[in-house]
Amino acid sequence: MNAAEAGRAPATPWARKPAPGADQPPLFVYELIDAAAPGARALDAGCGPGSWDYALRPDLSITGFDIKFPPGPPARGARIEVFRGDLARLPLRDDTFDLTVCHYVLEHVTQLAACCDELARVTRTGGTLYVSVPRAAAFDDWLYRFAGYFAKYALGKFRKRIEHQQRFDLEMLFGLFAARGFEALALARVPAGFSWMNDPRTKPLWTCPWCGRSNPLGGRRR
Repeated sequence: MNAAEAGRAPATPWARKPAPGADQPPLFVYELIDAAAPGARALDAGCGPGSWDYALRPDLSITGFDIKFPPGPPARGARIEVFRGDLARLPLRDDTFDLTVCHYVLEHVTQLAACCDELARVTRTGGTLYVSVPRAAAFDDWLYRFAGYFAKYALGKFRKRIEHQQRFDLEMLFGLFAARGFEALALARVPAGFSWMNDPRTKPLWTCPWCGRSNPLGGRRR
């Protein structure tokens, strides 16, 4: 690289998001939302405050639910329905959604098989299911689990629920949904970034320089 080329090079190339190729399907949540057909029905499973900004696609019919809503549920709207519900037993009809998003949810559930059954049941044939989970071998997942057990037993918060109930690797994730009629369309291993530390209660811990990796998986129901 000569001096002129060096001058044009970005200062932090490692931080730049790679552009998808022309023949690559959408993978990340916002890419899937951008690519959704006009008027499509989208499910935000375990939505918390919302897995994406619902206002970006006001033409979509969006249903969001969670068992709890810290720091609060998404705002309802003319085409936005929000309810409190359990992923293991959804009050939704079969084959309803063109796009189902399950963003960092399955690691928290107790009844994993039932939750996967429900994701498959409500996603229409030919629809798209997006799943992201932390990789169990990653440092951030270990740290999250340690923090939960430390709070529960060392700090005496014995009624506290251990949040990460499930451990995933890539083979397990593929197997769960292949068995339910899905075929994988796209996969990425990305830095998890300690997103759980966005919670104000964990901000005093923002001194750890490492990050783990997670497994976002996009699949289509056959």
